[in-house]
Amino acid sequence: MSVISLKKTLNLHKYSVKAKDFLLNWNYMVPLIISLTGIILGCKIGKDARGVYLIISKGYCDIFLGNNFSLGSDFIQSLLISTIFAGILFFFGLCAYGAVISNAVPFCYGIMIGIVSFYFYQNYTLKGLAYCMILVFPYAVLSLYSINLCCRESINMANMIIHKISSKERYIDYSFNTYITRFFKSYLYIPAAAVLKTVLDYLFIDIFTF
Repeated sequence: MSVISLKKTLNLHKYSVKAKDFLLNWNYMVPLIISLTGIILGCKIGKDARGVYLIISKGYCDIFLGNNFSLGSDFIQSLLISTIFAGILFFFGLCAYGAVISNAVPFCYGIMIGIVSFYFYQNYTLKGLAYCMILVFPYAVLSLYSINLCCRESINMANMIIHKISSKERYIDYSFNTYITRFFKSYLYIPAAAVLKTVLDYLFIDIFTF
């Protein structure tokens, strides 16, 4: 092999790696932008004070501020809420059109964060804002980070399925085993977020009475 041919091969490999990295990063940036849009929309929905806003805000208060509150139930509920979103993403990744519909999951989660945040600020002003800063945002941000990572893997898997149907070539060295491994690693932030919320609730929940 000549030096020129070798250089061309190396350059093609370099561009292939860059294209792979771009696809992976882009598949994370899109859910991130969409989830932030969802948060903004959730705050806007809160101004109407009806429909979805009432359902989500009342549901949050019943779960985390109800009379039957306990640390065990707090952990389970915190884990369950975000796990449902991650579970939906996992199955969307097994769908040929999952690359399109997967982005709806972080969007809906963002709306939920926006509605809860607006509810506490609107009704309790600075006290509500402090509650969100200490007991809502740490859990929500870490969970949303996990959901965005899971969404990226869901999109990659769905794209691989489409690529496999339309071509015999492999899609960015992605496989079902890769999907399982990366998705599970991305999901691990959700139990960590649930533990974090439980600990913060144990330390600070008595400060806030609504």
